[in-house]
Amino acid sequence: MNNSQNQFKRCALALSVSSILACSVGYAQAQEANTDEAQIEKILVRGVKGSQVASMNTKRNSDQVVDAIVAEDIGKLPDTTIADSLQRINGVQIRRSAGEGSTVNVRGMPQVATLLNGEQFLSAGSITTVQPDFTDIPSSLISGVDVFKSPTASTLAGGISGTINLKSHRPFDLEEGWTLVGSTEGTYGSYTEEVDDKTSMFAAYNGEKFGAAFSATYSNSNLANYRNGAQNDGWWGLAGESWAWPQGAADVNADGDTDDTFFSFQSHSAMNRFVERERLGLTSSFQYEISSSLKLTADVFYTDMDQYDRASGIVAHNAWQNWGWFKPDAATEVAPGFYAVESVDLEARGLNAYSRSEVDYRESLNTNLQLDYDNGDKFKGSLRYLHGKATAERTKNFADSYLNDGLSQVGADANFGSGPVAVNPGGIQGLPITQANGQPLLGDNGQPLYYYIPVSIDYRGEHPNWNIGVDTGNMANYGLVSTYSEHNSDDEANLDIVRADGSYAFDLENLTSVDFGVRYAKRDVIRFTYDLVSPFTSSAGNTVYAKWKDPASALPDTGLSIAALQPFSGLPSGWVKQINDFGPVTGLPSGGLYFIDPKVMDDALGFQNALYGGNVRQKNPADSYDVEEKTSTVYTQANFEGDISSLDLPFRGNIGVQVVKTELNVVQNILGATSVVTVDGVDYEGISGTPLSDAGDVVTDRDYTDVLPSFNISFDLTDELKLRMAYAKTMTALNSDDLGLGLSVTRTIDPNNSSLFLAQQAQSNGNPMMDPWRSDNFDISLEWYFSPSGLVSLGAFRMDIESFIETGTVLRSDIPDSDGVVRNTAVPTQTKQNGQGGTIDGIEFGYQQAFDFLPDFWSGFGVTFNYTYAPSESASKDYYGETLPISDNSEHSANSIIWYEKDGFQARIAHNYRSKRLQYPVNVWGQADFGFWQQPTAYVDASVSYDITDNFTVFAQGTNLTEEYEESYLQWESLKINQNIYERRYTLGVRARF
Repeated sequence: MNNSQNQFKRCALALSVSSILACSVGYAQAQEANTDEAQIEKILVRGVKGSQVASMNTKRNSDQVVDAIVAEDIGKLPDTTIADSLQRINGVQIRRSAGEGSTVNVRGMPQVATLLNGEQFLSAGSITTVQPDFTDIPSSLISGVDVFKSPTASTLAGGISGTINLKSHRPFDLEEGWTLVGSTEGTYGSYTEEVDDKTSMFAAYNGEKFGAAFSATYSNSNLANYRNGAQNDGWWGLAGESWAWPQGAADVNADGDTDDTFFSFQSHSAMNRFVERERLGLTSSFQYEISSSLKLTADVFYTDMDQYDRASGIVAHNAWQNWGWFKPDAATEVAPGFYAVESVDLEARGLNAYSRSEVDYRESLNTNLQLDYDNGDKFKGSLRYLHGKATAERTKNFADSYLNDGLSQVGADANFGSGPVAVNPGGIQGLPITQANGQPLLGDNGQPLYYYIPVSIDYRGEHPNWNIGVDTGNMANYGLVSTYSEHNSDDEANLDIVRADGSYAFDLENLTSVDFGVRYAKRDVIRFTYDLVSPFTSSAGNTVYAKWKDPASALPDTGLSIAALQPFSGLPSGWVKQINDFGPVTGLPSGGLYFIDPKVMDDALGFQNALYGGNVRQKNPADSYDVEEKTSTVYTQANFEGDISSLDLPFRGNIGVQVVKTELNVVQNILGATSVVTVDGVDYEGISGTPLSDAGDVVTDRDYTDVLPSFNISFDLTDELKLRMAYAKTMTALNSDDLGLGLSVTRTIDPNNSSLFLAQQAQSNGNPMMDPWRSDNFDISLEWYFSPSGLVSLGAFRMDIESFIETGTVLRSDIPDSDGVVRNTAVPTQTKQNGQGGTIDGIEFGYQQAFDFLPDFWSGFGVTFNYTYAPSESASKDYYGETLPISDNSEHSANSIIWYEKDGFQARIAHNYRSKRLQYPVNVWGQADFGFWQQPTAYVDASVSYDITDNFTVFAQGTNLTEEYEESYLQWESLKINQNIYERRYTLGVRARF
């Protein structure tokens, strides 16, 4: 982020601070357009109990299946992040990023629509995906959240399992006059041991005919996010006793045979990892009553986040050589002849001091201009224009430094004209590989076949214990060998929406009104991915460009090394850092190890140029694309209510249909056969990982139409007992990656034209001909409102999902030959496609109550509990051929909250549980299928506050009090893959209102 942007953020914040006094009046946002205003209930909310009651009333008064969160005060959702608050809702499950809630599933599916004040919201965290990611949205900007689980025809289509509607502050929803609120807080992390800051301000004026509201929030967070185990998911394989070990057939577990197979990591790691997030959020809302029947509303919602994800870690690996590079100290036979290693002695072919900096700049701006008409007669309506723009820039910068010399272990050498030398000449040689009798295993030259670095790791405890068998405390042994910047991306999206909605009231017996509307939206997504490549010129004057800058890589014409030797002692001052903090991992040297400080790598281009100048962006066509989506929508919805007189049974509901036509224009890149880097009009050869060139485009235009009926009805069995039933057909667009990722075409020469190459087959990670997600959803629930603050609910749901995405072969008719002409209209293409569908059936139970009927002190207590059971099935199988569930869905989830509020004191403790979840199915080398699972998690948070006066409140909060972490395993719990370690965080702050 450039300096002017940083100055803008700080100036905006300073102006807000200087202009805002602090005070608070809570409120509940009025229900959005397309809702009968007669049913709108404005609730002034303050405190835990007020928030709980307001949420309950939103559910009770809705014509559809909905759950809600209402802020406990202006700028104060119940939890630290929006996602953390959403996880308290029945059927909502979240994923975490550096310990903070980020992405959201509803009823097991990530295909969830996100709205802002009832219309589509463009978030910088979800440019290329449908799944909401709320990492970059400050929670203090939000007054409440509704989660719609059964849509109406007037609800924007877009969520296969649910729709999340974020609600921002508007002045006409507040009390007349001024409303001023401010807060400041500091947060301390148990691992980071730093104090982070957050400041929020809100000012609003509600006059007789004009209102304005402004809010601003700024925060800076430093979050521990240690990782240990496999360095990267998917970097694993199998090791058979009969073939994987360099000594030949080996009985490595001493069971008398050589028929066993062991699961093998490519690398083991222990990472020091911290994430820094700087967030700025600004909102404004203006409302003007033009006349008694016309109201104008204008909203602006701005977010900006700079994120720095920095990692330094020790990595023991096999250098992608033999998979039998270990001796099992303890192994469990998880299946006949198949072993999971739990404690291991590694014969590492490499010991790396790895550093990485991943930087994200996210920015979004959403604006809304809305004109509402209501003269109190039968017709009312609204016109809206919305524009959204979001950008997300990401750079990834890597440095692989060696402790070993490289030459002795894998023959990695450099040559500068005087013969081969080790790529890290000061590195450690290690021990010679030995035979079973302990004697060195020799190569054809009579020398040891290779040397290794002895490393032992025991995974049997709660966290790993390491023992490195060489001295790691001498910086002279360290050298930077390979550096590169890859998988960088610039994403941009633009959204324009025009819609008109109307409602006409009827004086009929059961038909109360008919809602209708039209909507047109255009959304563009441009993804540009690139690697940084640097020029290297040989003594013969030939220049090539390379991504992997490594002395083991050679110039094509001379065979000499492209990159220089880089011992740590020769690096610029301040680049090298000694680290001994690897979270809960034990056994690593207390004196620490040496790493390139990832902070100096934040500027990817600057860092690469400091080592090897002249870097340029080389487009990666495989991951770059343009997608344009246009949707035209028309809907009508009949709202009804009445009474079945024979049963004295009041009912209310709606029935309607929404028709959506989607037009897609997808531009995919075709990968060339060679790598060519063009600089200033001159073409150069690309080597050493430089991406293949862009060989042209494939443009796909298509459209499809969805007819989406919906039906919601509720029966008031008694004044307190409500029965709901709902049906809807839902549709969700695919992630843009699924449509646009690049195309690799195999062509053969035309026997009749030697200059023409004909398309024969292709491979693509994107398929623009795939259909969207579609589902038929059914709901039934019973709700008992046994007191003004008490509710017991029981619901059941079913989602029949038409298809899931799988890999297969399709015939494409739009792939051109080398001259750009399409001749073969049936090119076999290996790609993603719509596969077999599946179902999710579930049960949701909820209970909440304020114990205000108890005497004295005890009347301040309250409790909330909910539980969701959501088993699912997919088309994937595990090792035993058993059906796997849908990815990222936990079969069981539950929330428990105990709260207290009395005489200005508030306290709350919350527990969230998710049972194990399938991350995704895995096939290893085509030999075995596995389920890649995450263990169950349970998070405990707590908060307390006290109103010192009517104007000042002090508060404290603790999140992740038990220091819960995430642990992954493959098929069997003893086959641990990795752990993500999060910290406990404490917050202390003050809120003021006058």
